[in-house]
Amino acid sequence: MRRVVLTGAAVALCAAALIATPAASADGPVPGAVESWCSPGGNGKATCIGLFKKRGEFAVGIGTNRKAIRKYKVCARNPKDSLDCANRRMKKSKGTFNDAFLIEQLFSTKTKGVYELEFFGGGNQLGPKFTFRIR
Repeated sequence: MRRVVLTGAAVALCAAALIATPAASADGPVPGAVESWCSPGGNGKATCIGLFKKRGEFAVGIGTNRKAIRKYKVCARNPKDSLDCANRRMKKSKGTFNDAFLIEQLFSTKTKGVYELEFFGGGNQLGPKFTFRIR
């Protein structure tokens, strides 16, 4: 697998879109995201996930103000139906917990076709499956 370093611009793009979003709950899509999801946010607690594309690379940003899901798992299913998962930990920043990464940092994307991403935290699936295409 090719090693890719997440650039400051990619982190800033994901983080900027998500840092304030958990407090806003599910009022709408995450700005600039190809796909996004936000939990309903009862009691002021919410989680948001965004899939972004910048310069041909896909990046993921996840943010929450729920301490129970600071650790999460992300799984990718490639076009050959192979599943690969990675455990991640969010970093605390101004009362929220956030993480951002390029898909290629965690998963091989050499096969062209449709990929699916799933997120799990606190023992539950977080949001729907996200899909993206590698051309």
